Amino acid sequence: MSRQILDTQFQQNTKHILPTESFNIFSPATEHEIRKLIIKSSDATCFLDPMPNSLVKAKIDILLPTITKIVNESLSLGPFPNYMKNALVKHILKKPNLDS
Repeated sequence: MSRQILDTQFQQNTKHILPTESFNIFSPATEHEIRKLIIKSSDATCFLDPMPNSLVKAKIDILLPTITKIVNESLSLGPFPNYMKNALVKHILKKPNLDS
């Protein structure tokens, strides 16, 4: 399914709630902090990811300034792009004998 279709479905199925509190005090994340988070993250990926985590880690020196800017702009401005608000939920049956 394309991102445009997913974004449209998300908008149709979600009520937009405006925040009642503002996030006025904000210390921007540093590249060092973002690097630590990326390096510690799992290499697992899914088809919704625009780039596999292993590739992000391999090219972190190139991507880090842009990722840090996206994180800081998102936190300081508030809005987050709708096309990035999608998730893939995979149900895992842990105890198969409970279903019978």
